[in-house]
Amino acid sequence: MTIARPAPPTVYCDTSVLPANIRQNTDECRKSLAAMSIIRSEADAGRLVLLGSLAVRREILRTGNSDQLARLVKDQAGIMPIAKDEKVLGFHTQHDPFGGSTINPLVSDFQDERLKNALIALGVKPDDAGHLAQASANCCDYFLTRDWDTIINRYRRDIERICPPMKVRAPSELVAELGLNKEPRIP
Repeated sequence: MTIARPAPPTVYCDTSVLPANIRQNTDECRKSLAAMSIIRSEADAGRLVLLGSLAVRREILRTGNSDQLARLVKDQAGIMPIAKDEKVLGFHTQHDPFGGSTINPLVSDFQDERLKNALIALGVKPDDAGHLAQASANCCDYFLTRDWDTIINRYRRDIERICPPMKVRAPSELVAELGLNKEPRIP
């Protein structure tokens, strides 16, 4: 008889949790870097699944400093792409007088525009609302962010009410909630 193991928790990683974006030398940043190291180790061991979207990639590519861009791209390399990223809305077809045609897909960057707009109506910034909508549409267990001022302190309860069962956590909170800072586990 085979005993099925539960699937590892899925964690959508906001751009703010990429280690290259944790630069300031504060206690909160040191805690976040230490937590992200533990989270990465758990993901490498298959006990967590770290996910990101094209929205993360677009934010990274807006980085002007080439050294920082390289660090961010390296950080994102360890994060799997979400399964449902862009949504095909339909197709636009054009025909020319010589019998040729061109077909272009009409694509939305988000699976659930209504959810994204509902989050924006709450006051969540559009970029953050896009990340949250993608995480929710992909049934992520956790949304990982370091945005303490707005997402965590101001909107967490509303987000968790609108996007159940997804939980919004900072890296140190996720480590504590999952008990990852205890003795090393044997797989």
